[in-house]
Amino acid sequence: MLESAQISVTTSATQLADAEGDGQVVYLSNKGAAAVFLGPSTVTAANGYELLNATRERIELSPGEALFGIAAAAPQTVHVLRTNAG
Repeated sequence: MLESAQISVTTSATQLADAEGDGQVVYLSNKGAAAVFLGPSTVTAANGYELLNATRERIELSPGEALFGIAAAAPQTVHVLRTNAG
């Protein structure tokens, strides 16, 4: 199944994707003016993987994993495309 969304990532951890079944492949595009930081539900701007503005990333999630993002300041828009792995 293929799903797409535009998600406003705030200064609180915001869920971007979760994997069920066989896992999930997630394509992310940061359309905001500033970086978004990626990681687990405990992600912060200090410990997250930096997704700079105007960049894209592909992430594979194993079954049961979830991906969160957090913005250091103002809300940022992240475009997300999710598809089943496998």
